[in-house]
Amino acid sequence: MLAGMGLFLFGQNGIPALGGVVMDPDEVEWASVRDYTGAEFDADFDARKDDEILIDIEVRELSGQQSVSGVWQQNFDGRSWVMHRGLTSSEFGDKWVEYNDEGHRLIDQESYVLGSARYYAGIWIENPEGYAWASYRNLTHSSISAYSELLADEYILVDFDAYAMGKATRHAGGWVENDKGLEWMLRRDLTSAEFSDDFSAYQDLYRIHDIESYQVDGEQRYAAIWIKT
Repeated sequence: MLAGMGLFLFGQNGIPALGGVVMDPDEVEWASVRDYTGAEFDADFDARKDDEILIDIEVRELSGQQSVSGVWQQNFDGRSWVMHRGLTSSEFGDKWVEYNDEGHRLIDQESYVLGSARYYAGIWIENPEGYAWASYRNLTHSSISAYSELLADEYILVDFDAYAMGKATRHAGGWVENDKGLEWMLRRDLTSAEFSDDFSAYQDLYRIHDIESYQVDGEQRYAAIWIKT
């Protein structure tokens, strides 16, 4: 669903607040946690949630158990936000509608398998700026390409996910209104060598906003969203 346009907010000392479309001010306190059990992550989540905001979540099965990782950032402007994991596809769709109707936008989504069941996770933040946004999941290779082409002129891709679904690879993406006209590109399905070549070619002009590692036909592949500095 697409919404209207709004203002760009600033937080303490003139630093852009979390409402910036890519949520990466020049100076920000941050933290990351890796391979926590579900209970460990929940305890850490409760300790951080009042002063920080979770901007990325990764869930996988490790030795038969749920393993959760995340990246946190200082919540400059006290913006409301919410995270859910362990959702079915239907439940995720219900949350999408609920939080969109309440004036939030999706900034990160995750699809993962525990045992034989597929689950979804998502992070939504308050959207007082009224940024237009869109997100899709379980897309084929051609569908993610089509949406990227359709939205490229007015939106910036801020979240990309790729995952195996049966024998196929599926993709998810989140786009936000590109009100600052940031130049960006998505490079995907790269081998390790190709990703290294990209890094050498683009590191002086672009920064990596989002990176993804996944398998296609049993081969490891990499994707990254690059934003021009």
